[in-house]
Amino acid sequence: MADYQYDLPFDIMDVAEILDVRIRRRGARSVYADCPFCGDSRGKLNLNLEKNVFRCNYCGASGGAIAFYAMLHNIPNSTAYSEICEIIEGRYEKEKRSIEKKNKPKLPEMGKPVSLYERNQTYQMLCAMLTLTKEHRRQLRLRGLSDEQIDRAGYRSTPVFGFDGFAKRLLEKGCAVEGVPGFYVKNNGTWTVRFSSRASGIMIPYRTMSGAVSAFQIRLDNPFVDEKGHKTKYIWFSSVDNEKGVSSGSPAHFVGDPCDETVFVTEGALKADVANALSGRTFLAVAGVGNISSLKEPFAFLKKNGTKNIYECYDSDKFSNPNVKRGASALVEMIKEFGFKPKIMKWDRRYKGIDDMLLSKKEELE
Repeated sequence: MADYQYDLPFDIMDVAEILDVRIRRRGARSVYADCPFCGDSRGKLNLNLEKNVFRCNYCGASGGAIAFYAMLHNIPNSTAYSEICEIIEGRYEKEKRSIEKKNKPKLPEMGKPVSLYERNQTYQMLCAMLTLTKEHRRQLRLRGLSDEQIDRAGYRSTPVFGFDGFAKRLLEKGCAVEGVPGFYVKNNGTWTVRFSSRASGIMIPYRTMSGAVSAFQIRLDNPFVDEKGHKTKYIWFSSVDNEKGVSSGSPAHFVGDPCDETVFVTEGALKADVANALSGRTFLAVAGVGNISSLKEPFAFLKKNGTKNIYECYDSDKFSNPNVKRGASALVEMIKEFGFKPKIMKWDRRYKGIDDMLLSKKEELE
C-alpha cells in the first residue's frame, strides 16, 4: 500500500492520537511532538498536516500516516491500515464518523518561494537594517570569535519593536518579501516579519558555498523549556504557519574554501563558524544529526571541486547517545557514497563539540 496517500479515511493526527504521542508545539501546517522512535522529548518530530507525513529531525525516522503506526508496531502497512480503521471506528460513533476524513480548518495560503538570489538580496538588506547588541557580541566573543570574525559572519540581534516597518522599508527598496521565509501577510493585508519578544536572540545566517544567505536560525536568549526541563535553544526564522508565509527548510551551512581538499562536517552553523575561525579549516554544518540530506548538493559541488577527504565531526555524545551515533554512521555512509574518503574526528570527551575543543587549545596557548 502506498505510504503517501491523501485520500485516507484518517490523517497523521489521528494516528498520533492513537499512539499517544506527546504534542509540544502546534502550527497551522505542522505539529512538533516527541519522537516515539528515538525517544527524544524536545519536540523534534514534525507531523506535516498537509502532506500527512512525519519526520524526526533528530533520528531521521520518516514516512506517511500508515507507516507511522506500522513502523512502531513492526507490522506491514496493510495490517496497520486495518488496525487504525478498527481503532477509529471503535472510538467514534459509526454513523457520525463513518471513518471519513474530519473537516479541517482552512489553512493559511502559502507563498511561492522566491529564488535564492532574491532571498539573499532581501536577507542582506534586512541585516543592514539590524544591529548586534553588546551582550550578543560579548557572548560570541566568549565562544572564541573576534570582532572582525563576528562582523564578517553577519550575526544580528532580533529587533524588539517596529516589525512591520522592516517589511515596508524592504518593499520600498525593491526587495522581495513574498516567498521569503520569515515574512507574511497580517489580517489587515499588510506585510510584516515574524519577530517576537518571546523569541528574541542572535540571528545566525546559514550560507551556501557561494556565500549567499539561504536561511537564519535564532539562538534564543531564553530557550523554550518543557515540563521535563528539556530546552529548545534554536528555532528557524520561518513564517510557514502564516498567511503567504513559507518555510525556511533545513539547509546546510558552509564556511571556508570551496576548493579545499579536506572538509569537516559538524552540527550547527554557529559551531561551524567558530571552528572555522579557530582552525582556519573548511566546515559544513547540518541543522541536526538527522538532516544529512541537506549535504547532497554541497557534497556534489565539493566532489567536482576536488575535495578528497571529509571528516565526521559530530559532538562527542555520539559515543554515548545511540541517536547521535546513528546519525554519525549515516553521515559516514553518505561520505562514502559520494566517493570521498571518510574520516572520524575524535577529541577529549570533556569537550562536547569540536568548537569547544579548539577553543580550549587556543586558551592553552594564550
